[in-house]
Amino acid sequence: RLWLEFPDLPVVVETYLTLSDKLLTLAPHAHEVPGLVASGLGRAELTKAGIDLLQRLLTLYHADPLAPEAGLNLVAAYLDLEDFDTGVTLAQEMAGRFEKPRFQDAFRYSEAVAQWYMGEDDQAVRTLRGISDAMYQAPNGAMVQSENRDLALYILAQIHHARRKFSEAAEYYEQVATIFPDARDVLDGFKAKQIALDEVTEVRPGKTA
Repeated sequence: RLWLEFPDLPVVVETYLTLSDKLLTLAPHAHEVPGLVASGLGRAELTKAGIDLLQRLLTLYHADPLAPEAGLNLVAAYLDLEDFDTGVTLAQEMAGRFEKPRFQDAFRYSEAVAQWYMGEDDQAVRTLRGISDAMYQAPNGAMVQSENRDLALYILAQIHHARRKFSEAAEYYEQVATIFPDARDVLDGFKAKQIALDEVTEVRPGKTA
């Protein structure tokens, strides 16, 4: 509290982000920390405190270089709470606020994850395909793919897998098989050839065996 009363130095602004991250990380394990239990601070209280700090940072320092990271952490906090509606709303709002491609792309990915969890598979697929197909201009002028492309492809594979559209799922798994071991394992399962026989076969006398 004393530190946050100082002028708005960069390290003071960073304190909001660091402290909120500490609170949100501790929240799921609050019941295991004797000091927190003794203080009556549980998951709900720590999560609320962490969210409040992020909202305060975004209000006071909306133009700070750390603001986009705070926005991503805020969206993630609501996803951890399984408040996916708020997560989608915030992700869309933050994508409009922070216009640099890498930030917009990260918020769009968070939005897609929330849509997926809400069962809005068609919308999630559209959002994820936009991420996987996107090309951005790097500082050196070269065109590069999204930083979230591989994750987007992996979730697209999982969505199609859950829909039992195995050929489409395999196409996406193939593209990330060298990155995610789970994707490679699923592909191996798709390609495996198996034969199954009954453990016991009954044959009656006089019948063809």
